Amino acid sequence: MRLQTQAADLYGERNDASVLVAPAPSGHYVLETQVGLDLPAQDCCRDPVQAGIVIYNGDDSYVKLVHVALENTRQIELGIEVPTGSAPRYGNAVLGAPAKRTWLRLAVRRGAGADGADLVTGYSSQDGRAWVRGASFSHAGAGAPRIGLVAMGGAGFPARFDYVRVYRMTP
Repeated sequence: MRLQTQAADLYGERNDASVLVAPAPSGHYVLETQVGLDLPAQDCCRDPVQAGIVIYNGDDSYVKLVHVALENTRQIELGIEVPTGSAPRYGNAVLGAPAKRTWLRLAVRRGAGADGADLVTGYSSQDGRAWVRGASFSHAGAGAPRIGLVAMGGAGFPARFDYVRVYRMTP
């Protein structure tokens, strides 16, 4: 699947990005994709151009794992946004460097986080075999979560998702 990045975002009060979503499975699961984000090697992207996967409860309630370009940096970001009134509203962690084709994986353990929230852990790989484990966030989104794809932060860059897979995990 090919998506063009859009001059839109889900960050803070700016909630104009499109998100391609499907219902999340019940129980523990892993969401995985392989993504390529076609960006110039340098002198690009004053805004955070990004493409990847998301556990989505709404524009102000999500966990995303994306290949992101911000100016001359290229990195894998695990980000979380929680509804207004919670502090902090947005948090993130960097997993490592992306490759031309980057594998992204979110492991979701339902009810295993703080106060019974879902525990979401990010992983990335440059070859699909050796995985780097990143941070984990407790995500207590209201309602039924959805899984999805995002391509946002700046217009006109092609993002190619070679596959999207969902695996069930045993407790």
